[in-house]
Formats: sequence, structure tokens, C-alpha cells
Amino acid sequence: MKPMTTPPAFQPDCLLRDRQIYPLLGISRAHFWKLVKQGTLPAPIKLSPNVTAWKSNDILDYLANLVA
Repeated sequence: MKPMTTPPAFQPDCLLRDRQIYPLLGISRAHFWKLVKQGTLPAPIKLSPNVTAWKSNDILDYLANLVA
């Protein structure tokens, strides 16, 4: 069993991949993508055919709105 770790801190104005975001939200990868497709989570940026990322500020704003 892997030990629990603190989610990595990230800088504002950087790009995050899905594997950096869904653990922060405490949800599965499948549920994360379901929320993206529903429009509940911010829209991603397509960097290449196989690379998708999100602006960290968009994710931070989403998290702030969950708490508010």
C-alpha cells in the first residue's frame, strides 16, 4: 500500500494535467472526465492530439467556488 501524500503545490499561471487535478478533488479519473464532459469543470486546453491540460488559475477558481 502506498503512503498518503500531500498533493503537490503548483504555481499560478501554470498548466496542469488530469493526473495532477483529480487527486486534489478526491475523485476518480473517470468521474473527473465525466465532470469535464458535463461542463462542471473548466474546459481543458488541447496541447497536442494526446496532451490535454488545464490552466491552474481555472482549477483554483473552481476550488474556491466549491468552498464559497
